[in-house]
Amino acid sequence: MHDTDHELLGRYVAGDVSGLEALIERHRKPLYAFLISMNASQADADDVFQETWLRVIRHAPSFRRGSFRGWLFRIGRNLLVDRVRLVSREVPIDRGTADDNPAPADCLSDGKPDAAQEVGRRDLAEQVRWVVAKLPAPQREVFLLRMEAELSFKEIARIQKVSINTALARMRYAVEKVGGMLSGLNRQGGQAYEL
Repeated sequence: MHDTDHELLGRYVAGDVSGLEALIERHRKPLYAFLISMNASQADADDVFQETWLRVIRHAPSFRRGSFRGWLFRIGRNLLVDRVRLVSREVPIDRGTADDNPAPADCLSDGKPDAAQEVGRRDLAEQVRWVVAKLPAPQREVFLLRMEAELSFKEIARIQKVSINTALARMRYAVEKVGGMLSGLNRQGGQAYEL
């Protein structure tokens, strides 16, 4: 039976480093995928990822209740926002090719699809990343927190400091725009229309 996040954090606070190691391993891929999907460069994502865990270590004794995953992603999101503000620049939308930044699903894939399936999957993953990157920041964030981090809308609302209804509306608009743009890509032979 697997320990819960709260149990692992409690073990770490009590002096068992393996509790923290298990938490990092459990949340490493989804947190890093979220940071990259929020258009962070690989260097920024690496730095924010490390700083996020340093904050968890620093504040672990004071964490009492709620979703650990929501808390973790809220820390990561806030650090990324602060980093962008600090350097007074916008996070670039164009992050290169699919080979430069493979989709999280591509990183986790165990199967060996044939070449045509692999190309089709990469093309679709690249189109989805492109479309999601074009969403307005609040909608993109809700979409990624729900899809990548698998957070509840209550947790997302808390992270964004909005009502649950606002978080739900942002998700609905994001899904509609993503679907519309992907349909536009298919109808126009790969050329998407602007939002």
